[in-house]
Amino acid sequence: MLAQFTGRQHSVLTGRKMDKLTKVKVISGVDRREIPIYTPAEVAYYLSIRESTLRTWIVGRHYPTRSGKKFFEPIIKPADPQLRLLSFYNLGEAHVLASTRYDYDVPLRAIRKAVAYLRDTYPSPHPLLSREFFTNGLDIFVKTIEDTINLTKGGQFALKPIIDLYLQNIARDDRFNPTKVYPVIRGMPSDKVISITSGVSSSPENS
Repeated sequence: MLAQFTGRQHSVLTGRKMDKLTKVKVISGVDRREIPIYTPAEVAYYLSIRESTLRTWIVGRHYPTRSGKKFFEPIIKPADPQLRLLSFYNLGEAHVLASTRYDYDVPLRAIRKAVAYLRDTYPSPHPLLSREFFTNGLDIFVKTIEDTINLTKGGQFALKPIIDLYLQNIARDDRFNPTKVYPVIRGMPSDKVISITSGVSSSPENS
C-alpha cells in the first residue's frame, strides 16, 4: 500500500469508503496486485488527480450533445466494479493516465481511443502496464491521441516525454509486472520521494 501517509489519510478512509474496504476478501491463488484494496478517493489523492477525473476513467460518464445524452465508456476496469474498488494494478494504470493530465488536459475521447487501440493491438488485462506498451505501444498511444486532437507545444508534440517519466516511475519485477509506483510530484518530477508498494503499508513513524 502507501509507503507514506499525510493527515488527509483519515478523510479518505472513513465512513462508507471504509465500509467498502471491510468487505474485501483475499482470494486464494489470485495475484495480490489484482485484489481491490483502494477507494477512488485514495488513489486520486495519492496520484494528485481529481477524484471526479478518476471516477470518469473507471465508471465512464454521460455528456450532453445536441442529439441528447451520450456515454463515455470507462477506460480502466476496476478490480471490484460493484464496490468501485481498485487494485494495485488499477492504481498503476491510473498513474500512467495521470501523465495525460500533468501538463495537458487531454480530452477523454482521445485517451479512450488510444487505450482501445492498445487493447486491440496488444491484448492484455492491463495494456497500459504491459511490456509491449512500454517498449512499442507508447508511440502508438501518443500517435493515436495526436491524430485525434491537435495537441502541440512550440510546434512539437510534447506528451511522450511526460508519459515516459511516468513509466520510468514504475518499478517492475523479473516478469515485468509492476511492484512499486512512485507518484510524480509537481516541482520535483525526477525525485522519488513517495512510493506505493503492493502489499506494504507503513506510517510516517516507521517509513
